[in-house]
Amino acid sequence: MSAGAKRVVATSVIFVLIIHLLLLYYTKYKNQSLLLSDFRILNTGNILNLVFTSVLIVGILFYFFRKKNNLKPVTLVIYSVALSILLSLCIIASLIKFPTNNIYIFGQTLNKFIVGVVFATYQFVMFMFISVVWLRLLTARDLIFIRVIINSLIIVIVLLLFAYFYIDVKMKNYYENWKEGKEENMGVVLGAAVWSKNQPSPTLASRIDKAVKLYKRGIINKIQLTGSNAPGELSEAEVAFDYILKKGVDSSDILIEKKTTSTNEQIKFVKQELVPNGNFDNIFIISDEYHLVRVQEISRFYDLKVKVVASELKLSFDNMLYYRIRECEAMVLFWCFAI
Repeated sequence: MSAGAKRVVATSVIFVLIIHLLLLYYTKYKNQSLLLSDFRILNTGNILNLVFTSVLIVGILFYFFRKKNNLKPVTLVIYSVALSILLSLCIIASLIKFPTNNIYIFGQTLNKFIVGVVFATYQFVMFMFISVVWLRLLTARDLIFIRVIINSLIIVIVLLLFAYFYIDVKMKNYYENWKEGKEENMGVVLGAAVWSKNQPSPTLASRIDKAVKLYKRGIINKIQLTGSNAPGELSEAEVAFDYILKKGVDSSDILIEKKTTSTNEQIKFVKQELVPNGNFDNIFIISDEYHLVRVQEISRFYDLKVKVVASELKLSFDNMLYYRIRECEAMVLFWCFAI
């Protein structure tokens, strides 16, 4: 291929990748009903999006300037087209709402599961694109497709490990030094699973117990309960309300929200409903220790200033490891796509 044709291919693909990055940023904020004026490039997820795209663009620039390499122009075109199709599907999936949300897969509604799968596929194909570009630039060895898949999986594992240690470091910085005062503070209890016969799970009960403790110490004055319901159950907020009344909390100091189904939606509720309609000096978000790092990341994405409080839930090593791994997956999905 002539130098002029290579220039056209490389320039076109780089242009497409830049458009992808801008569309991804737009979709992330649009999905959360935020304006582009809320955009902060220094948010961890936005930085990661920029890094992935930049690594790919740098590889393509090397392709353009190197006289000899094993990367064919058609490869660049195929991957850029594939990414374009997948990003279009991501945008469509985030806009489509299925008529029922009563179908749950891995604890997520069908809508959220499909959106997560489509976005994750887009990101994995981007990792494949990065791998194939750099492998072709640096080596002429065979079995390139297998090596691309392996390298892409390694990138995923490294990203999950980064999330794991990021959470681990942040968790060690939590401490409680609040004092009783005259401030008007709201405690927000994030919803958790409801067990049979509409009983709060230990996770939900421990979050409520922590809220009650703060309430009785005078650190918070109002308690906001959040969380919708799975089929055949009362909502998480209603079950929490029944439970908290037995702890001696004045019902006039309790608010209930019964529509949110995820941490993202609950933080969104705080930002868009609770803050504008309330006059609070501080908002304390109460959840489990392993969960609070993601709560902070989401709050930062919303430019929402909150204090986080860990429940006193005690988990076995196996359970803690399981929940930490789930948090890593959820953190990566939020960082990359704000879902």
